[in-house]
Amino acid sequence: MKSITRTAALNRLATCLLWGIPFDIHPNSLVTEVLNDDILNPYVPAPATAGQYIIPEYDPDTETRDLKLGMIMIGRGGHGGTIDDDGEMAPITYPHEATHTGLFRYLPLLTRPVSGDLTGEEKAKYRLRTTMRINNVLYAVYWGKLIDTSSSEIIEVIETVENGKVVSSRPYTPTANDARPEKTDIQQTATGVYLRTYAGINLAFSNDEIEDIVNACELMYGSANKAVISEIAFCFGIDKKVSTMYSEAGTTVIQAPADTYEFVAPHLGTIESTFKPVEFTGGFLDTKNIGVSEPLFGAR
Repeated sequence: MKSITRTAALNRLATCLLWGIPFDIHPNSLVTEVLNDDILNPYVPAPATAGQYIIPEYDPDTETRDLKLGMIMIGRGGHGGTIDDDGEMAPITYPHEATHTGLFRYLPLLTRPVSGDLTGEEKAKYRLRTTMRINNVLYAVYWGKLIDTSSSEIIEVIETVENGKVVSSRPYTPTANDARPEKTDIQQTATGVYLRTYAGINLAFSNDEIEDIVNACELMYGSANKAVISEIAFCFGIDKKVSTMYSEAGTTVIQAPADTYEFVAPHLGTIESTFKPVEFTGGFLDTKNIGVSEPLFGAR
């Protein structure tokens, strides 16, 4: 079963934008707060600053309206399974709650030795870079991938849902009856009818990108079997240029490579469960529709 959760952080951002209120960062809300957690990353270098970017600050008073959905993260904790009486696996979906600010089990997208880190076009699509040290080698790990939403088109439809499935869908545009509505007894109104507003994007992973995920899992977790994408997070934040970073020793501030950017103030916006054992499936292309559903009428 698939589950899609819109987070409290995304609801708060929408409210801030509507009211013109700054979107402040709450404690324990940034996805980056756990990326250097030794539970997630048992190879945090000493010092922890070794090879790390120095991330620009986010200013809620001037940059709230610049926050947008623009990056994905992937995880492997959205599904589990049990063995049934026939000896076959029965999958279990673990849905996220709206209050969650992190994934169950993060998957790295790419690892490279810092001495041979990504440059130029290679790193243009990756974000949320941290470092780890394995067998005395300092690695860069990338946890986020940019998505292009510039060509997305807003779609509005009226959908009727029965037993959890959409049985009818028609485009919605305001009519004269909507501008001059008549009173309706909601007790006599059919339930399961929703106004849905969304924009679709094509989410693609090439065979090379999948191979990078598999290799990263082998390096970090010792097994390619961990390369199962079972949760995808669509994150909002703001992309900013990085000017400085720490040396590999972590004690000296040096100039960052040219054209280095980082996704600042990253929050989970929408989390979707999925199930893709990419070690076996390879690259894939999915269309994702991200938006909001609202019942056609409200009642308290």
